[in-house]
Amino acid sequence: IVTGVQTCALPICPVDPARFPKLCAVVDVIYQPLRTALILRAERLGMPAVNGLKMLTEQGRAAEERFFARRIRSGFWRCMTVFFIWRIPTIISKI
Repeated sequence: IVTGVQTCALPICPVDPARFPKLCAVVDVIYQPLRTALILRAERLGMPAVNGLKMLTEQGRAAEERFFARRIRSGFWRCMTVFFIWRIPTIISKI
């Protein structure tokens, strides 16, 4: 399900994944909070669900590689993703 409703998490689930019987997974591009109402609902239904943090960090990696014309080791980038998981609430609150 891709809702494109807005760029921040909604307190309610904008679309009920249960209404789509052939749905097998949910991707919510929101990364703050890490577990949105949509992700929580999908998990309760037993579906795999992911947020937008991986997309955000991969966009950053691609931009850095393109800007500096060099490859970044995937192990390093995995560490940066874990760092962002813990830092996102602090970073967002300062914007």
